[in-house]
Parts: sequence; structure tokens; C-alpha cells
Amino acid sequence: MALIFGSDTSSNRPISNQLSPIHPPLGINLNFAVPQPTTLIIKEKAWSFSGSHFQVRDQNGIDVLKCKDKSKASLTSSTGKIFTDNAGNILFKLKENINKVNKTFYGEAPDGRKLFEMKEKVSIQAFLGKSKFVVEFINFSNRAHIELLMKPDEETTIKMGGIIVAEIKKKHLTARNLLLGEKTYQVDVPPGVDLSLIAAICIGLHQKATEDKILEAVLEG
Repeated sequence: MALIFGSDTSSNRPISNQLSPIHPPLGINLNFAVPQPTTLIIKEKAWSFSGSHFQVRDQNGIDVLKCKDKSKASLTSSTGKIFTDNAGNILFKLKENINKVNKTFYGEAPDGRKLFEMKEKVSIQAFLGKSKFVVEFINFSNRAHIELLMKPDEETTIKMGGIIVAEIKKKHLTARNLLLGEKTYQVDVPPGVDLSLIAAICIGLHQKATEDKILEAVLEG
């Protein structure tokens, strides 16, 4: 089933038209590797009665997928973050491997298979708050082993070798965002890249940044 996001280029909304298309398609859910550039707007929705979740839409306001944590817990919970399509079908769960020394997330398919792993690279820079992450997976389109590299910051570029596969930017916070501690991210994605995988990477980076700030506050207190 083909999914169509980001097809309206007539508006003034942001869109990732400066990024080159990726071929063969890249990701773990190729139904989400759409043929047009897409700007994802990923918005944290805190203090929800149904549990914490993220709203994932494209630049035209169309829902791309759902991400919820009904346990209101972190990624260390038994369920983790549940990613579903708009029909409610589970794509994968984003969990944390607490047995690793370095921060490690992974995507688990409904049948229990590991779809991807996202881990912090152990280095002196990591202890200085300058983490680097690598995401590894088997590309669904050609069965190639893929590594994506990124350095989390206010603006984060996700690369496959020298090829940009996504750019993450924090959006300006409103008064409500500041009050509730919510974050909003704008993620530019070129044609041919799995939007569900990129959304999961962004939310994993958000989780890491949130935990770092909590730890920093505890140490300062």
C-alpha cells in the first residue's frame, strides 16, 4: 500500500526539497519511504490522560503515524514507545536496553525481531556531553547492512557515509510548550527514506536529551 505524505509543494510550509533522493529506498518499513520530500513535525504531547505520546505529522498537517507510551513510563518499560500506522497497526516498539553501559535503544517488531539498534558511541566526548549515535539495521529493500551516524545538537544531521538522510531542528517554543516541558521538532527527510525510522531516531534522541537534563538537575541540586 502506497502512502502519500508531503505532496503539497504549493504552500509556504517547510519542505525538504534541498535534500537529494535516496535510492534504493532506505529503511525498515518501505511503505513509509515515500517518493516525495517530506518535513515531519514531531510534537511531544505531555500530560496526556492516555499516557505520554508524540504527534507525528507532515508539513501539511497530515498524520503520518502514532507514537504512544500508555504506561507513562520511560523506554525501559516492558512496552516502550509503541509506533503504529494511522489504522492502529503496530509497526514496532522503541525500547531501551538497560544492560548496556552506553545508551542503547532498539526497535522491536510485533513478532519480537530486532529491526534496528540505536546506540551511543562510547568516547571521552560522550562523558563531556558531546554524544555521537550510530543506528544500525538491515535495509529492507536490498538487505544491505546500514549504519547511520549523527551528533545530537540543536540541529542534528543524520548521515549514511557522506549522504544526508535527514535533518532535525528544534522549533521555537511557545509559552504552553515551556509550561508543560513539551518539545517540537522539524525533520527534513528526502524522498526514499523511511519516515517511521527517522521519527523513531528523533524520539530516541529526545529521550536521551531529556534524561541528561534530569541528571544534570539532580547533580546541581
